[in-house]
Amino acid sequence: MLRQISILLLAVACQFAVATEAAAKISTADHVAITHHIAHYGHTFDRGDSEGFANLFHPNGSWHAYPNKSPTALQVLNGREEIAAFANDRQQMFKDVGIETKHFMLNIILTEVGKGRIKATAMALILWQRPYDGDPLPRPVQSGYYDFYLSKSAEGWRFDRVDVLTSGVYRPIEMYREEDLKKSRSRE
Repeated sequence: MLRQISILLLAVACQFAVATEAAAKISTADHVAITHHIAHYGHTFDRGDSEGFANLFHPNGSWHAYPNKSPTALQVLNGREEIAAFANDRQQMFKDVGIETKHFMLNIILTEVGKGRIKATAMALILWQRPYDGDPLPRPVQSGYYDFYLSKSAEGWRFDRVDVLTSGVYRPIEMYREEDLKKSRSRE
């Protein structure tokens, strides 16, 4: 039994050493730049800056959504143009029903996955609120993980691919009563 415990502890120590060595290959400056870049993901989307959001990606970058534990991506966007159009349309839909979104990317872990390529995994919490329609309380609507795959170019760090692995609600009608959403639309 003692031998088995010793082998297990040795295996854990080796895994820790490998993970620590991989993390050490990412410079402090790159770590800061990458986490700053991920922060811009939420800020640009939530503020309705669809062009700024799309420019976080390489020109041929992609965005993949795996909602509610789906084993395959139910939505894939390829290239900045598709990503910008999606962000614009989605924010317009939220605006039409008086919803403000907030994307929180927390506990970011960086792993080098190739020369000059990083995988960043973040815990995600997405909130909706309707501050102008008598419902200012932020409501959690999605949680899960985002996997960001990045590489560096002349523009700096950019997303090659983003995988959205969240569970929750994705359409306002799943969260709010239809008559309340119609009131928002009739105010404009």
